[in-house]
Amino acid sequence: NRAATMISVLSTPEMTDQLARLLFQETTTLGVRIFHGERRVLARESMEIETQFGKVRVKYTENGTFSPEYEDCRKLAHERGVPLRAVIAEASQAFARHLRS
Repeated sequence: NRAATMISVLSTPEMTDQLARLLFQETTTLGVRIFHGERRVLARESMEIETQFGKVRVKYTENGTFSPEYEDCRKLAHERGVPLRAVIAEASQAFARHLRS
């Protein structure tokens, strides 16, 4: 029943030892768990759409899934002084409208 904080790090296999050393140096941890994973991705394309906040790149797949580019949305939210979720929602709606047209 101790309070705990979990830190997750994604990296290339070549960085494993360096990152483990960094965690030991910069935290109070006595152990690091290392898991090797595999990632599978769908083929995707990208297009730029216009939103009320500015242009946002959207990644999409042939099965209909899509995702506005996070960094584009983050930058526009910062520049316009609006919540990030508002920019993401607007980009998603704009892309959905594009699909229907």
